[in-house]
Amino acid sequence: MDTTFPGREKIRVLQVITSVTFGGAEQIALNILRQYDRSLFHMDVCTVASSSGDHVHEAEELGATVHSCPLRQRYPGLSNRIYHPLRFWRDLYQLLRRERYEIVHSHMNLFSGLVMWIAHSAGVRVRITHSHTVLDGYQVWGPLYPRLMRYLIARHSTCGLGCARIAMPALFSTEWQRDPRYRVLYTGIDPGHFGNLSEREQVRTELGLPQDARVIGHVGSFGRPKGQAFLIDILFELVHIEPGVWLLFVGDGLLRPEVERKAAIHNLQGRVVFAGARRDIPRILSAMDAFAFPSLYEALPLAVLEAQAAGLRCVVSDFITPEVDVVPGAVVHLPLNLGPAVWANNLHEALALGRFDEATVRRFIETSPFSNQRSMCELQSIYLALAGKSGLKQIIVEQ
Repeated sequence: MDTTFPGREKIRVLQVITSVTFGGAEQIALNILRQYDRSLFHMDVCTVASSSGDHVHEAEELGATVHSCPLRQRYPGLSNRIYHPLRFWRDLYQLLRRERYEIVHSHMNLFSGLVMWIAHSAGVRVRITHSHTVLDGYQVWGPLYPRLMRYLIARHSTCGLGCARIAMPALFSTEWQRDPRYRVLYTGIDPGHFGNLSEREQVRTELGLPQDARVIGHVGSFGRPKGQAFLIDILFELVHIEPGVWLLFVGDGLLRPEVERKAAIHNLQGRVVFAGARRDIPRILSAMDAFAFPSLYEALPLAVLEAQAAGLRCVVSDFITPEVDVVPGAVVHLPLNLGPAVWANNLHEALALGRFDEATVRRFIETSPFSNQRSMCELQSIYLALAGKSGLKQIIVEQ
């Protein structure tokens, strides 16, 4: 029971994510846990990966119980885990029935179709599918998988959210604007966590970066969509016009060894730092001088928003939606087929122009749809409206 409002039970919400890790969608779910109104809601997490992730302790410190309903199971005599959707169905169904959640909020992209079907079957009244990408690479059951999942999402979701307009057709109808269930909800960030350069020298020392280096930064998991190997080609060109330049990667993933090998082939390993997955992104951003994001596809990358919040000028691929441009003049969009030399020249210009000042950045973010306070207020208002408790909305507005 809620001690702030005696006699009223909190609304129970389950956030369904792959794992409590470094990924963008997972970090958005963690940010919800950090910010939500604890007088109105109780939130837990359900992970579908075989490992719950590195940030379980933080989620638990925030008051959430982290449940695990792994989609892949290990069987005796087999070295690899295999997909077992029927067991996943059973585990999630039993969890939802046992814990009596009023809202299930899935961040699983196409796989949300199965999550929504299970939630409907378990009697959950509010079922939210959240789109975080423009494509989904996990088409593990063949070409019929996307069509089936979109059908289940349309049939069983009571609400569809997208991190950007460009992300909506990935899971919902191309006519999504005509359906009142669907809407864009921009991811909020707190500019107060970024832009502080007091630890810049310390961070550079920790990472082995020279204090006088010109540092191009990138934040993201190492996978095909992010295009990190292209950054090595860019660095190869950039060293000829910016001799003091270094490249800083933040993140981890299956393709990191491939990028490391490419840096060695180009004899650039002495100018590249692989910092791994980090929880202190604002500190790490303070060590950078410009930001590069040559993604092959993306919806609305949180990393580019955070880079702008840190005052960095960004050079990103033209696959990135212009919706991400919060600070005027901070983001340059380039086609990847222009080649590394053109990208190098644009990053050289970004380094020459320097960072934006903290006050300017804060002003633009706080008056934009990406204000953390505004985004959380909208999400919680959606929860209350769908749960039939719109009368409590004023509590959120006043706070």
